[in-house]
Amino acid sequence: MKEQNLSIKWATHGDAKLICDLGARFFIEAYHEEKAMDDLLLYCQKAFVQADIEADIKEGKAFYAICKLDERDCGYIKLRSDRTLDSLPKLQCIELERIYVGRDYW
Repeated sequence: MKEQNLSIKWATHGDAKLICDLGARFFIEAYHEEKAMDDLLLYCQKAFVQADIEADIKEGKAFYAICKLDERDCGYIKLRSDRTLDSLPKLQCIELERIYVGRDYW
């Protein structure tokens, strides 16, 4: 069995375009058999906006981690620390808002 090299790094605002590209690609890979392509593309245009991702990272509203396997981008996560829960009002919570993995790695 071949040894694989897995790495995970915290994204910076300079990674926003990559996150947009990965998000759109992985979303379409996951749902292209269930949804109309026009609907998928419309969602991607709204959900993966580079300026929004850059602002989230800069303002500390969201944290992204990019995963690579053998130097190939294979997934990412988006964490939010600006959320609260009614049931836990005194605790600052972290929400796992997105976890995307490329189809080749399912």
